[in-house]
Amino acid sequence: MNDNIVQNIAHKLFLARSDMLEHELTEQELSFLLKEKSEGYCLKGNKLIFSSYEDRDHYVVRHYFSETDSDCADAEKTIIQTAASIWKKSLRGDRSTAGLFLSLYEDKINVWQALLASECSQYEATFLADQFIKHSRNIDINSLFHFFSTIYNKYNKYVGTFILLGERLTNNPQKCHEIINRFYSDIKQETLHLYNIALFSLKKENYASAIDILLDDIEKNDSLLSPQSLWILGRIIEISGDTEYKADEIKKIIMNKISSAIQAISYSAIQAAVDTVEKIPEMRSIINALLKENNTEAIKTLAHKIYTSEQLTSHTDFPSWMPRICESAINNPELSALIFHIFSYLAKDESKHSLLTNCLFIIIKNNSVSQNHQAVEDFIYDIVKYPYLLNKLFTLTLIDENPETTIFSRLVSTYLFVHRSKHILECSLDVINNFTVRDFIFLVRRILGFISNEAQLMSLILSLLKVKNAEKRTYDLVKAVIINEIAMDYPGYVVDVIKCLRNAIKTKRNSIRKLYDEILSDIESYLTSFSALPRIKELEPSSMLAHAFQKEKHKVMAKKQDLNKEDSLAFKIATHIPLKAGVGSFHYNDYNNSGYSEPSYLHEYSSSYSLPRRYVMDNVGYDIRLAQFRCAKKDTV
Repeated sequence: MNDNIVQNIAHKLFLARSDMLEHELTEQELSFLLKEKSEGYCLKGNKLIFSSYEDRDHYVVRHYFSETDSDCADAEKTIIQTAASIWKKSLRGDRSTAGLFLSLYEDKINVWQALLASECSQYEATFLADQFIKHSRNIDINSLFHFFSTIYNKYNKYVGTFILLGERLTNNPQKCHEIINRFYSDIKQETLHLYNIALFSLKKENYASAIDILLDDIEKNDSLLSPQSLWILGRIIEISGDTEYKADEIKKIIMNKISSAIQAISYSAIQAAVDTVEKIPEMRSIINALLKENNTEAIKTLAHKIYTSEQLTSHTDFPSWMPRICESAINNPELSALIFHIFSYLAKDESKHSLLTNCLFIIIKNNSVSQNHQAVEDFIYDIVKYPYLLNKLFTLTLIDENPETTIFSRLVSTYLFVHRSKHILECSLDVINNFTVRDFIFLVRRILGFISNEAQLMSLILSLLKVKNAEKRTYDLVKAVIINEIAMDYPGYVVDVIKCLRNAIKTKRNSIRKLYDEILSDIESYLTSFSALPRIKELEPSSMLAHAFQKEKHKVMAKKQDLNKEDSLAFKIATHIPLKAGVGSFHYNDYNNSGYSEPSYLHEYSSSYSLPRRYVMDNVGYDIRLAQFRCAKKDTV
């Protein structure tokens, strides 16, 4: 009776997905428990408190054990289903309640075979097996190998995650050796993961023994065993504190295997060299030599390593690695995506901003930016947190002599507009402070040619007033650009912005306030002319020409959209079906025979943005004007 009460309490806490270890007892429950000896719990007042989660789990599984009929016809199926149910209800990732439950049936059923025969998914089966291993009295090597092999073949090369197996083997070096020797008897891809687990576990208890085994296996030049041994060797050296044991032999074998005629061995040796570069100084010269030879595998491996190990950005050779990696990103979207992730790391460290800038220009000239917009967007998302850096990169790419380089500044502008970012886009003072008049005019032409959003136009042009000695250098230019260009297209918006800025200046004799007054006066005169002066029809463009031009422009835009769809992951895995009528949509899901989904109903959606006034009046002339600004050269100013 005592056990039943405690089991029910533990079960209630478990079902509540609670991390609580205490439960308030009723008078009847308390009276029963006071008569019995407590095991794994104590009574404090009217509360039952479990000593630990393990003790609570013990009572939980005893509850499930008492509720499960292990003598029925389909007992194995029922037991596995119950274990899966327990696993799904577990709250924390370190819990192995389901494995403890399965261990109660270790003498009654073949748990390994029952898991393989069950309807569990590969994820459920491997997690349950791992938990069972933790509590099993003995690890049967043959059953373990059979389980791994079957799962691998049945579920498209799936291997699973066996953390608890690794922990148990750590305390049992003899079992590690048994697994390794069993693998030698039949070297197969299906059970290679067991070889990994055994060696990593052995390394924790006996580093020297693990290194000896790996060095011997590498020398066998087996196309499956040797590459894996090299990879494990590199990882063990990387994560170990003391790496003096057979250090010279390790260096020699990695260096020699890089030139192996067996490609898999060569690639794994390169991976090992990259993994050990922080622990083995001699690997630096090997990696640098491979980069100079433009070894694509070394470049890809190193880039991926830097992406997964941010601390490598502080390595002595990192400034020489990155330009080499960037130069190799031509027609390689996967590599360029890694590079932009690494750029996000560099953005955090101001001392690396110069390297980031140089590498960004290399990537742009390789055409990698235009090929991988999503990676660039992810990078912009990160550097928006660093306004100084974002404005500097924007300015530098905008004023480059090659108009194609402006693709990055255009993507920045588009990203900020689409995502309604609060970042104020301005020209970087570090870049423009020492500009000549010719430089300023070239910058303004680029801004007018590539930026169309009114808020960004105003913030960029007004930022020119922040340079040194602005009253003599940029006042007249800013005034002319605002009146003759921006106010022509967005008169109302410009007036509102200038009035707001003017009113924020309290000193009436302020030179900038005077400039704002002059700008407002000229714009108001311009606005007055709209109603005072007649429109001359003869100067308007032909409606047929305007329509034909717009039609061709739409065709070009539609073609670009189609090309973007071809590269889109969503359109690769889904079929696009235009919704021609109706008020909703649904889809058919054949996963677990889910059938048809609930309908998703359409709702009104609207958005608005401003069009330049001159574009509406004369779209042909407006595009010609933009082309002139975009193609402007600094030496023709």
